Amino acid sequence: MADCMIEAWGSDRASCLSEALYALVEEFAEVPDAATSRLLPLGTDVCGAEDALVSLFEDVIYALDVFSVVPMRFHLTET
Repeated sequence: MADCMIEAWGSDRASCLSEALYALVEEFAEVPDAATSRLLPLGTDVCGAEDALVSLFEDVIYALDVFSVVPMRFHLTET
């Protein structure tokens, strides 16, 4: 996992970050088309795109470690 490359595109920053999160999860899990069963809020306070992406990646990894869940769908908005 340490040597993977992720590419993501989106019409805005939030959709691009969502695509990057989905690509991260696809590196280690098979994501089914089934509906999700839980809602797990993720968020970041940082402004820079790279820092925001790292912060969101850390949230996904935290969810794996602490809650034993694999986040599968992402909907991000900017406030």
